[in-house]
Amino acid sequence: MRQRTSPAPRMGQGLDKDLRKSNSSKFQTKVKLQTNRQLILERIADRWASRGYYRTPTRAMFALLQGVL
Repeated sequence: MRQRTSPAPRMGQGLDKDLRKSNSSKFQTKVKLQTNRQLILERIADRWASRGYYRTPTRAMFALLQGVL
C-alpha cells in the first residue's frame, strides 16, 4: 500500500510532519531560556556589586530577586 504524500483533503498538512519533534524542541527552548535568564541576572548582580551599589554579588542577586517576586 502506498503512503499518501500530498495533504489529505480538508486536513491542512501532509503526513510527513512529525508531531513528536515539536514537543522536544519546546522543552529545549524552555531550558535555554531559563539558563539565559539566570546568566543575565548574574551579570547584573556582578555589575551592581562592582559599581558599589551592593557589597557583594550575592546581596545584589537578593535585591534583584526581591524585585522580580
